[in-house]
Amino acid sequence: DESHDALYILTREYPQLTESERRLYRMLHVNMSSKEIATLTKKIIRSVETARYRLKKKISLTTEDMRPLP
Repeated sequence: DESHDALYILTREYPQLTESERRLYRMLHVNMSSKEIATLTKKIIRSVETARYRLKKKISLTTEDMRPLP
């Protein structure tokens, strides 16, 4: 499964990521919006957007990197 491979590579390359950061990455990887993530995690949208920004900055991701795998 390609998404599992992407998560494995992410975990190997960035072992310092927390479980919540890995969970956020998985949700972003399947192209969930901040609103959808906020609803699912019972957080406010602004908190999700902040976490998303910090994750991208932490692992130097671009918008392209967050797109789902083909």
